[in-house]
Amino acid sequence: ILMLAFINFSSIIGLVYTFNELKYEPVIIFPIIFAVINSVFLFREYGRKSFGTSYSVFTGITASLITIAVALQFKTHLITSVWAIEATLLLFIWKKTGHTIFKTFFYILFPLVLIAQIITWTEYLHTEKMGIIFNPVFLTSFVTVVSAIINLYLLKNNGKEMQNKTNSFFEDLITLASYGIIYATLLFEITYHISGM
Repeated sequence: ILMLAFINFSSIIGLVYTFNELKYEPVIIFPIIFAVINSVFLFREYGRKSFGTSYSVFTGITASLITIAVALQFKTHLITSVWAIEATLLLFIWKKTGHTIFKTFFYILFPLVLIAQIITWTEYLHTEKMGIIFNPVFLTSFVTVVSAIINLYLLKNNGKEMQNKTNSFFEDLITLASYGIIYATLLFEITYHISGM
């Protein structure tokens, strides 16, 4: 399952990056193709009336790929958007399967999402005359915010499943960082446009 998720997302990152470098359009064709392929497997599981792990995984991957396609259409930053969505997907799959390896990879990927988001915010310092809300920095941040909100929801419903204090500590840090992302996203966007007036 982990390999399936990583193959989907790493392939998309590579193909979209190549298309962007060569200035080819439309880049959203790749996540859409991958979403269609995964939805075929999803409907196969649905046809069998099998709503177990495979159904949940294909549902999560298909929804994630469609979300990435929408994000790329609005010219968001590729790595930040894909990592944010993939982190949420890993947490979702962990909730559905109970395998802690997905949660471990979520713990590894979430700090990378934070770093990528901070790098994305630095564009406010170097770019002039970006549109209000409909600019690549805010739209990327919006994808990260939606991802963070879903993460908070999934972790909140994890209260009964807490196993030890280490997990609780990591989840508290992730919760704090998620609220920080939401606050900083709004703050930086407002500050950027006010300072330009």
